[in-house]
Amino acid sequence: MGLSSRFSRRGAVALAAALGLQRLMPARAQTPCNVQFVNGILQYNFDCTSIDAPGMNGMAVAPPSHLISAQDATTTTTTTSPQQTRQARLQKRRTHRDNKRGRVRDRKDQDKLDRQSERSARLAAEITCEDFSNQKAAIDHMAQFGDAEGVLDTDFDGLPCEHLTAVTCSQFSKQKDAEVWFYARGFHEGYDPFGLLEGDKGDVVCGDSLD
Repeated sequence: MGLSSRFSRRGAVALAAALGLQRLMPARAQTPCNVQFVNGILQYNFDCTSIDAPGMNGMAVAPPSHLISAQDATTTTTTTSPQQTRQARLQKRRTHRDNKRGRVRDRKDQDKLDRQSERSARLAAEITCEDFSNQKAAIDHMAQFGDAEGVLDTDFDGLPCEHLTAVTCSQFSKQKDAEVWFYARGFHEGYDPFGLLEGDKGDVVCGDSLD
């Protein structure tokens, strides 16, 4: 008898606690809500206490626990298809191949430049002033092979093989040729070591000798 009354008191306390909790919880909408499909997923509003499912003839039922809310249903996740993955992999391979080809091409170009430089240095070392008939020929050679400067122009004043015949207007067939050569070799009105500027004002290359 004492045991039964004790269980009765416990039940009464539990019931009172449940009723009190129900009074503290906010009231939820009592109007049935419709279910619908969003992105192929059956969803409903969590604020609904019951839903009207198709084929239930207006009977409202409690929402199953496996359904998701409308907010969660409209959130999509970006996925990568197998074709996109394959295309990305192919593009990565193409980029790697192109970069490799570019490195090979750059290496070949550099090797070519190195060979040309070595050839120029070798020719410069082999050529001496005795290989030229006049100073103009030495100047032309040094303009083409810069490495020859230290061999042909030992004092680095820009005038190689100064013991050879100096440049004169007679070494040109036309006045225009003399003028082009003069300025192409770095000479000008303020620097005319061979006296090639002629004319009334002294500003025309071989102006009197090659009219």
